[in-house]
Amino acid sequence: MRVSSLGVALGVVAVLFSGCSSGDEPQSSCEQLSQKVLGCFRDYCGDRSCAFCGCAKSGRMHNPATDQCGDGFSAGTDSAQCKTLLDGFTCSTWSSLASLSCVLKGPCQSDIDCDDDDSCTSDVCGAGECKHADTDADGDGFTAKMCGGRDCNDELASAFPGAAEACNGKDDDCDGKPDNGLGCVLGSAAISCKTSCGSDGKQVCGTDCSFGACVPPAETCNGYDEDCDGKIDNGFECGIGTTGPCESACGSAGTHTCAPGCKWGNECVPPLEACNGKDDDCDGVTDEPPAVDPKSPVAPAPADSLDIVTLGERGADGYAVLLHDKFGGDPTTLTLLSSKGEVTSPQVTLDLQANVYGAALAASPDGYAVAYWDGLTTDSYVAFVSKAGAVQNKQQLNLGSTADMARIPDVAFTGNEYVAVWDAWDSDESALYFSRFDTQGAPVGAAVKVLDGVDNYYAEPQLVVGDGELGMIYRVGSKELYFSRVSLTGALLGTPLLLDNDWEPSEYRIQRAGDAYAIAWFTTNGTSTSKVRYARVLADGTLSGSIKTLAENGSQYSVRLAASADQVIVAWLDSDETFTPAKLSVIAPDGTLLTEDALLWRDPGLLIDLAPNPDGFAAFATADLGLYFGVSAVCAP
Repeated sequence: MRVSSLGVALGVVAVLFSGCSSGDEPQSSCEQLSQKVLGCFRDYCGDRSCAFCGCAKSGRMHNPATDQCGDGFSAGTDSAQCKTLLDGFTCSTWSSLASLSCVLKGPCQSDIDCDDDDSCTSDVCGAGECKHADTDADGDGFTAKMCGGRDCNDELASAFPGAAEACNGKDDDCDGKPDNGLGCVLGSAAISCKTSCGSDGKQVCGTDCSFGACVPPAETCNGYDEDCDGKIDNGFECGIGTTGPCESACGSAGTHTCAPGCKWGNECVPPLEACNGKDDDCDGVTDEPPAVDPKSPVAPAPADSLDIVTLGERGADGYAVLLHDKFGGDPTTLTLLSSKGEVTSPQVTLDLQANVYGAALAASPDGYAVAYWDGLTTDSYVAFVSKAGAVQNKQQLNLGSTADMARIPDVAFTGNEYVAVWDAWDSDESALYFSRFDTQGAPVGAAVKVLDGVDNYYAEPQLVVGDGELGMIYRVGSKELYFSRVSLTGALLGTPLLLDNDWEPSEYRIQRAGDAYAIAWFTTNGTSTSKVRYARVLADGTLSGSIKTLAENGSQYSVRLAASADQVIVAWLDSDETFTPAKLSVIAPDGTLLTEDALLWRDPGLLIDLAPNPDGFAAFATADLGLYFGVSAVCAP
């Protein structure tokens, strides 16, 4: 139970009353008392003229002359405040000014008689006696914390120490944490989350105090689907990086790409050429072979150089692709593809136990032969590989030669046996040698010297099977390129044919084209000028027509050839443009140039190769550790 002392500081109360009668307390004492800041005033003079001993709310004095209500306000202005009279109180026995306090004069009449002006107590008059209890406004049995109790919310009956926490955003159990033990706090700020499409969304705490679904943000122009509707940059003109139709400069149906800002770019890229009597790709040429532009590799390419063997007529049975490192170090693999470019058996790594510098591939019904130069031993070998990719036999190609080094071999299958040719040289001379092997890799006879290098330096021969004979091209020195006919046993037939001696021929290729030989190469003056050249050689070893220059601007390299009875495709890389496209020329069987310097592949990468295909010709490339494949058709003249 609390009893108010009403000894609350009120400031100086400046109320003056009439002076005291003779014999009473000195006037100074009465005036002194009238200045005191006390909650109860005693009548020092005894005539009620100085002050009336009464208790007024908030410590106001009672002057009977002017205050009929006894609450410290004059009667003339305080008729409405008589309900707050504290006249049921009197001053306690006086011992000192500081000890004065208000006490009830007698039995209380109503609760107002018991009001102790303390907000932390509940004041009730019962049976004439005032009772003062700790306040419990919500009736939950706990006193408010502000009054020294433990109730953290005296306005909510369900909130008190030990109460069960409810999902309401409030602290029900008075541990200082709202909705603790539940999934989230009702009404709390949304949290960040990842949406189903990967954008940054928001989650809101629901009425069950669990987070709802991750709500995606509004779409912005950034090339992503942020609102998870499956559409990129929807609501804008276009999605960054997407393509759309447009009309090219030559009137064909091209495509343009959406630029930053979600606006269509100004450039309309023409399509690849089609056989339709029109210039589709806007290069000024009509119906050149359609370019190929594969977007993804068909197989891994652990090495960057490749050699292709066509299986079946015009590749009807597919292709065997040998991937090797032209400069040594990377593994050598064998990949089998269909005529459509599908991998038909797992890629195998050939266990050649060598540092392969350049390699060539031939195929027979029983398997494959791989001719290569071992950069570790400076010797050349032919490895005989089963169809499953197992190396079954290996023969060294230095037989019959006493030279210091056997280099750069080539291999072919004649229909009955394998034949290999290579150059063997030392510091004084070089020669070309020839060996034969059965399909299991056993030597057939001894190695044969095809060309003696006493007076000449022979290097880097290549073979192709002709009609009962072989066609061979090779360099003599650094500036002369020759063609020779060779028998199936390695004997030189006829007189060698000089093809080029102007500059330095390199990367030459030979294939059979009907009843003739197709030969392509590039030559350079060693500085900034290069040319791509083509020759057609008849079965008797004579030149058909003249040697053609297909391109010359100083930037051609990596010449490749695909020949059949009805067409010859010569392709090369051209580094003179902003990227490195593959270009091609199409040549008729009689040597007529049908298409010149046309686009084959926009940006094939490191290296290309060609082979005949049932639908035209196949193009191969290695880039970014992948083998790429495409097919193009030659339009009928």
